[in-house]
Amino acid sequence: MPPRRRSSKGEKMSEASKEGGINALSDELLQHILSLLSADEAVKTCVLSWRWRHLWKSTDVLRLAADKGRWKSSKRLKKFVNHLVLFRGSSPLREFDLEFSSCREKDEKGDDSGEDESDDDRGEDESDDDSDGDELDEHSDDGESDEDSNPFQCVMMWVMYALICQVQVLKIHNFNERYIEIDGGMPLVSQHLTKIELSGIVLKECFLNFSSCPALKELYFTKNCCFDSVKKIFSQSMQCLRIFYCQFSEYDRTLIYAPSLITLLLEGFWGRTPFLERMPSLVEASVRPHQDCDDWCSNTYTGNCEDEDCDGCHGMIDKIGNGYKCVLLGGLSEAKSLKLIAVPEIIIFGSDLRCCPMFSKLKSLLLNEWCLPSNFWALACILEHSPVLRKLTLQISKEAKFMMETEENDNPLWKPAAISEHLKVVKIHCKEVDEVVYKIGKWLSTLDIKVLMKQRNQSPKCLKRFHRVGAYCLIAVTTEEVAMCRFQP
Repeated sequence: MPPRRRSSKGEKMSEASKEGGINALSDELLQHILSLLSADEAVKTCVLSWRWRHLWKSTDVLRLAADKGRWKSSKRLKKFVNHLVLFRGSSPLREFDLEFSSCREKDEKGDDSGEDESDDDRGEDESDDDSDGDELDEHSDDGESDEDSNPFQCVMMWVMYALICQVQVLKIHNFNERYIEIDGGMPLVSQHLTKIELSGIVLKECFLNFSSCPALKELYFTKNCCFDSVKKIFSQSMQCLRIFYCQFSEYDRTLIYAPSLITLLLEGFWGRTPFLERMPSLVEASVRPHQDCDDWCSNTYTGNCEDEDCDGCHGMIDKIGNGYKCVLLGGLSEAKSLKLIAVPEIIIFGSDLRCCPMFSKLKSLLLNEWCLPSNFWALACILEHSPVLRKLTLQISKEAKFMMETEENDNPLWKPAAISEHLKVVKIHCKEVDEVVYKIGKWLSTLDIKVLMKQRNQSPKCLKRFHRVGAYCLIAVTTEEVAMCRFQP
C-alpha cells in the first residue's frame, strides 16, 4: 500500500517548521500578527517568501492610517486603498479601521517628478512576477486629476466594501481640521455590524438610520462629529450610545430613538440638546452639556424665561420639547443611575423638571449646583419624584456661592412633599465648606437625612466636625474613600 500523500497545507507547515523562527507559526497566528499592522505594512510582507505572498489578504482586520509621515500625498493613499480593495477581494473582516491624521488633500509640488515607486506600490509589484504585478502596474499608470486626489471622497465607497466583507467593527477617525462629509443617500445595511466609532465627520440623516443593522450594539461619536442636518438617530438594537464633544443644530433638535439602550453618555455637546424618546431598558446615563450649548439663558436658572428675544428659550425653529414635554429627562426617567452636570445658565434640566417626570427606577443620582437656584426648587422636585432613590451626590463648586448671592431672596426653601425612605445619606463634594454648603446641610437635615461632605483641600485622613443640627452631625470628610464612610450622631 503506497504511503499517504501529505496535504499541501501539511507540506507548507512542515517546510515552515524546518525553517524555524516566525515561519514555524501557523497561518492563523501569522494572520493575527498581520492584523496588528497597518494595511500598507501588512502588504509589504508579501515579498518575504512564497508562503507570505497572500497571507495579508486573509487577515480579518484592515487598518488604514492616512498621515503625512506615511504618505507623500493623499492621491497615493487613495490609489493604494483602491488597489488594495481590488486585490484583497471579499475575505471576511472583523474590524475596519480608517484614520486620517494630517493627510494632505493635494499632491505637493514635485511629488510625482520622480518615477520611483511609492511604498504602497512596491510591496505588491515585487511580490508578483505574474498577473498580480502586471495588473497593479496597469492600474498604477492610470492618470488621476487633482480633483479626484482627495481621499475623503472615497470614504463611503470603502465603508461599503467593508460591509460587503461582513465587517463587525467599523471605525473612522478624522483628526484633520476639515470634516469628512459622508453622503447620506442611503443607510447602512449589514447583518453583522455590531460596533461603530466615528470622529471628525459631518453626518447625514440616512447614515444614522440603523434599522437595517439588527446586530448593532455600540455606537460611539468621539469628538468633533457634526449632527447639524441630522433629524433622527434610529436603532432598535443599540445598547450603548456615547456622544462626546459633538455639534448639534442650533435651531432644531435631533431625535434619538433607541428603545434597547442600556448605557448613554452625552458629554460636551453644543447646539440644541437632543430629544430622547422613551428608553425602558436604560440602566446608566450621564449628561453634561457644553457651556456653549444653545439651551442657555441669562435671565433665569429654571427655564421659564418670558423674554421673547431670548434665543436659548425661544430661538428654535421646531418646537420639539420646547415647553410641551421633556427633552431629556422624559427619556431618562427609567434609568437606575443618573449623572446630570451643567453650568447654572444651562436651562434644559430645569425646563424638563417643570413637567414633573417620575424617576421610578432611579437609585443613584449625581448633580451639581444647577439644582440649587430658586430656593432648591429643582433639587426638591427631583427628590420628590424619585421614590426608590438610595444614593445622592452633590458636587458644589466655588461658583455656587456667587450664584446663590445674586439670587438671594426672603422666600422659604422648597421642600419635597415626600422623599425615598431608602435615602439615608447624602454626599457633598466641595473644595471648601462655605455658606452654600452650610445652607445645603441645614436644608437636608430637615428632611431627616445624614450628610457626608468631602473637602478636597485638606489632608486625606482629616475628619472635622463643624456643625450640629438637631440630632444629626454634619461632618466634613476628606478621605478619598468617602463612599465607605459612615458615622453615628
